[in-house]
Amino acid sequence: YLVTVTDPNYIIDDAILFISGISFLTGDGFIQGAEDWCAGGVLLGGCTGGQHVNQGIFFSGTGGTDIYHVYFSPGVTFVDVTKDIEVHGGSEGVAFSRFDQPFSQTQTGIPEPVSMILLGSGLGLLGLVGRKLRKA
Repeated sequence: YLVTVTDPNYIIDDAILFISGISFLTGDGFIQGAEDWCAGGVLLGGCTGGQHVNQGIFFSGTGGTDIYHVYFSPGVTFVDVTKDIEVHGGSEGVAFSRFDQPFSQTQTGIPEPVSMILLGSGLGLLGLVGRKLRKA
């Protein structure tokens, strides 16, 4: 699947892969997952021109959370992702509440409209004051 920003003033700068709320009834099962991230490129094309990260996480035992965090530098406007999840409950079963991967966005250096209005108003006021001082 493809993750993209909807506002061109933002970039995707990181992704987190995690499993949480894991509970193995007997402790003999496991959960594993892997993701392929191509930041700024397409995986099918070999991630040419993009930042390629392939990361897996694995959890077995009695419970908890497993997390992997990756940063994209520089930030990008889209990330191509593939996901592979495998769950083996063992002899008694397994439960987990979440297998997820949030992506963070940050605003680029483009000023917001309110800042531009304030800057323009301040410059206009300085111009009026300067004009009044010249007349005096």
